[in-house]
Amino acid sequence: MSSVNSPPSPISESIRMHLLNMERLTGLNCKEWLRNWRLALSIAGKLHLTEYPIPVPQEQVIIKGSYDESKEIRDFMLSTIDPEFRKDFESLGPYELMQLVEKRFQKPVEEE
Repeated sequence: MSSVNSPPSPISESIRMHLLNMERLTGLNCKEWLRNWRLALSIAGKLHLTEYPIPVPQEQVIIKGSYDESKEIRDFMLSTIDPEFRKDFESLGPYELMQLVEKRFQKPVEEE
């Protein structure tokens, strides 16, 4: 009996469950949403996928692997965004998605 092995998920099941149980991004909870994602990706060793844009895959396996992981993480991130905002982020990678979330929802730091 042969079975088809799917590639391992870039995020462990326990981290997935935590992220799925957190409140969806609504705009008001931007800081908490970003913190949860950065923490989860850091634990999974995938924070680098949000630190710079991942290019479209080339012939190189390393870039292809990063692109595939990036796409899977982006899709999972989208599932934690309120549907009202989700369409604005669908074409972005994790790096661009987090940059736009910060730009759109974080309040400017007020001077004391």
